[in-house]
Amino acid sequence: MSRYPQISPDPAVQAHYETCRRNGCNDNLAKILALRQPPATRTDREFFRGVGTLADQFSGAEDQLDEVVRRARARGYEPGVNDFYSEAVADDIGDPKGFIRPTDGRQETQRRYDQRMLEMAAAAQSSDAGPPIAREIIDREVGQQIARDPGLATKRTQIEEDFINRHAVPSA
Repeated sequence: MSRYPQISPDPAVQAHYETCRRNGCNDNLAKILALRQPPATRTDREFFRGVGTLADQFSGAEDQLDEVVRRARARGYEPGVNDFYSEAVADDIGDPKGFIRPTDGRQETQRRYDQRMLEMAAAAQSSDAGPPIAREIIDREVGQQIARDPGLATKRTQIEEDFINRHAVPSA
């Protein structure tokens, strides 16, 4: 068993890494030399590589793009051609907070994601009823119960309430 971590399943690469370490190289330099590649860069350009523009994101779904842009414009925001849209930070469709310009940089993008996570955590803690259950999930569960026992069709409201009570998080 080697005293060094495995950096590659390739025995030649692993041997080169271990030789470099024994000869005094630090871990990062030994990995660079053994793998023959520099470490990943963390520039804004690298961060945004592959994200694409709004048109790239919504390719094949232009009607959805039109709807997102229309809603953003209705709120006074004009999406740029190089923006990308992140539903993860938007409160709803077309929310201007969801549009991120490459010039905003990765720190601004990370700040928005962090802020959204804090907002969601605060909302979850303050909610007495627990997290909402999607209507599709309730309908599917109730439909399955009624399919198993058609006599329950007259008690649909009660079945829904029971399901919600069973799966909602109890208040503190």
